[in-house]
This record gives sequence, structure tokens and C-alpha cells, in this order.
Amino acid sequence: MLFSILIPVYNVEKYLEDCLNSILKQSEKDFEIILCDDCSTDESGAICDLAAQNYPSIIRTMHNHENCGLLMTRRKLFQEARGEWILCVDSDDLLADHALEKLKTVITNTATDMVIYDLRCIHLDGTEEIFAPNLETGKLYAGGEKNRIYVTIFDNRYLNSLSTKTYRRKLVDVAENYTDYASLKIGEDLFQSFPLFDKAESIYYLHEELYLYRKNEGGMTNAGKFDLYDMRKILWDREDYYLKKWNLSDGTLNKAYDRRVREIIGYLRNGTEKLGKEWFDKRSEQIVSDGYLALAVYRSKVGLKYGLYSELVLQRKFKLFRALSGLESTILKLKYRRKHKTV
Repeated sequence: MLFSILIPVYNVEKYLEDCLNSILKQSEKDFEIILCDDCSTDESGAICDLAAQNYPSIIRTMHNHENCGLLMTRRKLFQEARGEWILCVDSDDLLADHALEKLKTVITNTATDMVIYDLRCIHLDGTEEIFAPNLETGKLYAGGEKNRIYVTIFDNRYLNSLSTKTYRRKLVDVAENYTDYASLKIGEDLFQSFPLFDKAESIYYLHEELYLYRKNEGGMTNAGKFDLYDMRKILWDREDYYLKKWNLSDGTLNKAYDRRVREIIGYLRNGTEKLGKEWFDKRSEQIVSDGYLALAVYRSKVGLKYGLYSELVLQRKFKLFRALSGLESTILKLKYRRKHKTV
């Protein structure tokens, strides 16, 4: 079997049939579809079962006994895959027409371990946006040239999505125990993409929109509330491992840690605005103790504003931090009103 198409499912009864139809109508037929319902509270689970009943030779369905989240659900799907190549498709998204046929052509004509392709984002208002990495189309990146792929990962995070790449099943270490990472509910795709990029001996870029991403605020990726900082620490640890292993340039390191500073400060600003001093004191104490912010400031070129925010956090200066945050928010609101002022 050529392709295993893995679909985690959670509360997508409005979109799931469209997703499945976009795959079933592919001109290339050498594939299986594996669905895993993560305890949906709507009719998604029933739709999965009916699909498996209607297409028993193509579709298999699993049901989690408890809600596991996207990361652990995908791990289960990886373990069940039988195809030589893996595609991850979100249950509210679509594959473009002839996507599998085009991928088969690349796979047949090259010795690549992974194929990267473009994504078309369909927003809720019907507008569309194309996402493509800054890579040379039709190029096989291998050996030292893989460094360009590594740099692109940290340039814009486009390559983090598991849905914009297909890769040989042998790249996935299904035996690796992810239990310690089960709480990760943001950045799951990037977390799992790092080892795939690392193990692939060659990576091919196809400049075509093969994946249609439907912006859905109720989807599996957006489900639930969680502490963003505690989640990101899991991702940052893996990120640091590969930054060191790949021995990337100072410029790439600066970008990675610059983003980290902004994420931490944004998290503290939002939380402080909603929850006040007691929350700030507790979280800033933890952040200072963890050392992630101090390391990121040291290795980044984050600029005056975020440098000042960071110093106020490291010194635990709540009043000054809150005042600076309030001033910035006021300035942004004034700019917005001025821009949208009607004559």
C-alpha cells in the first residue's frame, strides 16, 4: 500500500463527510484512511463508523475511550498505519484534486524521504490565502542543503504543519513513548515534525497547493483552554535540542529566541490584564526560575521594547510592567481608531 491517510476526529460533524469525499475521489487509489474519534460529543463518531461500513476495504475507524487530545490521537494513528507513506489530514480540511497522483509522481521519480507542498487557507468569510515556504520548487534538498530546510522551519513556522508534507512511514518512531508530552495542546505538529525532518535523508519541495485548510475555530486544534506557557516549555525543550544538533547560524538562533521572548511577554501581558498582580507575581516567579526568558533574551536581538518588558519581568516589577503594557494597549487602540475613523 502506498499511502496511509491519518485523520484525528473531534466534533466536526459539519465537515467530516466533505473531508472524506475529497480523499475518496482522488484519481490515485492506492491508499487507506484511518479515522480516530477522540470522544466527540456530536455525531462525528457515528459518521466515522458509517464511513468504515460503506468503504470497509479503504476506511478503518478507531474510538478513544477517553479524550486524549490531538498529539496522543495522532500517535495512535501512526501505530496503525500500514502504508509506505504517511499523510496527516485534519478532519475539517480537504485534499486538492489529484493531490495523491501528483505526490506519487514525485515519489516515483525521486529518491526522497519527504515531500513538502503548499497550503491554501480558506477563511471563515470565504476569502483565501496561500501559504508557501521560501524554497526552490522541484528541488531535492539532501546532505548539506538540508540546512536550508532547517532554517526555513525557524523563519516563519510554515513547515510546522504535519498536513503540508508526506513522508515515509519509516521516519516515524512509533515505539517512542509520548506519555510525558500528553499535555501538549499547542505546537503538536512542530513537536512531531522536528524528528521527521532530522531523519529524512532528502526532502523535495513541490510548489503546488495540495492541501486546503479550512479555518474552523471549533476544530480539534482549537479545542479547550490551557496554559500556553506550560505547554510551550515542552515545545521549547525539543526546539533547543534540534537548534543545537543542527548547529544553525546565529541569525537563525536570534529568530528562534526572539519569537520565544515575544511569546512569553505576550502571555504575561494577556494574563496580567485579565487576572492582575497576584497572577503576575506567581507566573513571573515561575518564569524567572525556569530560565527560559533569560536564555531567550541573551540569545536574541529582540529590540528595545521587548528588552524592557523582559527586564521588568526578570526584576519582578509588576507596576512598571502593567503601566508599560497599558500604555502600549492605549497607543494601539488610538492607532486603530484613527485608521478606521470614518469621514
